[in-house]
Amino acid sequence: RCKLLNRVMATFGGYNEGKYGETKIGYEDKDVACGRHKLVPSMSISGLQAEVFSIRFSPCGKWLAAACGDGAVRVFATTSGALAQTLLTPQFSNGLPCTIARWRPVGNTERTKNVLLTGNAHGALQHWHVTSGKCLNSYIDEENQIYALDYLPSGDRFAAAGKDPIIKI
Repeated sequence: RCKLLNRVMATFGGYNEGKYGETKIGYEDKDVACGRHKLVPSMSISGLQAEVFSIRFSPCGKWLAAACGDGAVRVFATTSGALAQTLLTPQFSNGLPCTIARWRPVGNTERTKNVLLTGNAHGALQHWHVTSGKCLNSYIDEENQIYALDYLPSGDRFAAAGKDPIIKI
């Protein structure tokens, strides 16, 4: 009987054989003994100032958003791992973590592209235009903490849920 040799590491930060700026980001599936596969990071991004609560690739694959414990969302270029944008409005984070980030699906081609929805432990929801770094819209429910977000495939509506046992659409 083969023993499972691989251990999945989901760290977002660290050092990968001294290499930065590789051409892809994510995990590679490598063959190992007994026909099993081992997941190996193809790139590591380090130097973040806080722990990461959520990561999400953009629909076009160009960006990777990281919701961080210091309330910021850091957006990285997937081809180089370079920091492209730091999104933060202190009055909405109140020093609490950004807990989740979701990209709006492309859907309607007339829509603004590269829009990111974020939620935090202060109860704030924010729409960001990542290319410009501007906050487009915001909403805060100070009695809640946001833990989950998702969009309809069309991108027309989203749902949010958190500490209070209510899903809001």
